[in-house]
Amino acid sequence: MQQAFAQHIQQQFPQLFKKRFLIAISGGLDSVVLTHLLLKNNVDFELAHCNFNLRGAESDGDEEFVEQLAKELELKAHKKHFQTKKFAAEKGISTQMAARELRYDWFFQLLQEQGVKAILTAHHLDDQIETFMMNLNRGTGITGLSGIPEHTDQLLRPLLPFSRAQILAYARANGLTWREDSSNESNDYQRNALRNKVLPSLHEELPLLRANFSKTLGYLKDVESIVDDAVVRFRESVTTTNPTGIDYHLEEVKAYPNYKKYIFYVFHEYGFSNVPEVLRLMESETGKYLANAEYILLKDRDVLRLEKIQEPITKKWYLLPETTQVQVAAAMVVLETIATENPIDFVKSHIDKNVLWLDKERLEYPLTLQAWQAGDRMKPFGFNGSQLVSDILTNKKLSRTEKDRIMVLYSAEKVLWIPGIRSSKHFPVTQQTKEILKIKWIL
Repeated sequence: MQQAFAQHIQQQFPQLFKKRFLIAISGGLDSVVLTHLLLKNNVDFELAHCNFNLRGAESDGDEEFVEQLAKELELKAHKKHFQTKKFAAEKGISTQMAARELRYDWFFQLLQEQGVKAILTAHHLDDQIETFMMNLNRGTGITGLSGIPEHTDQLLRPLLPFSRAQILAYARANGLTWREDSSNESNDYQRNALRNKVLPSLHEELPLLRANFSKTLGYLKDVESIVDDAVVRFRESVTTTNPTGIDYHLEEVKAYPNYKKYIFYVFHEYGFSNVPEVLRLMESETGKYLANAEYILLKDRDVLRLEKIQEPITKKWYLLPETTQVQVAAAMVVLETIATENPIDFVKSHIDKNVLWLDKERLEYPLTLQAWQAGDRMKPFGFNGSQLVSDILTNKKLSRTEKDRIMVLYSAEKVLWIPGIRSSKHFPVTQQTKEILKIKWIL
């Protein structure tokens, strides 16, 4: 195995010989073997061990083993303790999911702090088969059947082509010691039950499964690549970008052959994997939407608009007579005082939707910039009476997320301006104006 591993990383992981890495080490068979193999190939790395405090003295024993191993091999070791059960209860997730989240958050933090290139994990061929079977049970698409990727930007898995039997044989042949996790014997978890009960029978009936599985995954990855190319072409032909996201034009979508087959591949990466739900949204009325923690998919007349959900703007900015500029969320607001003998002519010759002109002497300070509030009304310039700000935004055909980012300028309780959209009748420049206040909104 040592020779096969050396050849594998030379061909598939040449970066291992150029940078420094971290190995996620539990103290178990797989990560210990990976550590020894990489040492024999002169890879520069450090160890990272998580103590999840789930197995009492056994967890502490794992930590002590890793510390001793690092000492014997003259390697730097990082370790961290987690209160995993408490974290799982607070987040309302399973213990396994909590451990995974804690583990990878810490690993990526180490990458930044230690200036290392990536994390190496000891996933192997048997892990691939287990993951394939579990994804098959969930009803996955081609991506799920393609298995665990050998590498992403910050995660490398150089042991994936090798079976646990090969890893165990290598460890015994080289006199290696490792820790056994007693929880692996329990069938309470689905993966353990699959590993301990189902797969042994499957391998007995299908003795060539391990030998041919990597080949099958290779074929599936080739198919996935073809699918990805087709999805890219579909996306490019039916979308346009806008300042806040992506518009999927429904007329073009529906004109595409077998368009329903593309819906999952287009939207699942944004968390919208329920194809019937997305198809119903396509036929719904304007204003209907689907949303998750990160994205919103909104029906807006003849498009589905995909936008990333922004944090609500809760801060207020105060503009005083001496204020010259202020950074407001994503915009810069610049204030300038102008004295002119012909104020009305001056303003008419400098019309700009992103500029508000006011009679400075008549203003009530401080001016306040903040997100618009439900119930806000303004008296628009050139309009009889008042209008709800919400109606003005709706008439501008702004999407739900665009509305959430709209700011309003107030003087006392008067709405003076919706930057870039409408200004009010309050404090207008007249022929008697001595000083003009120019407020410019720069995105």
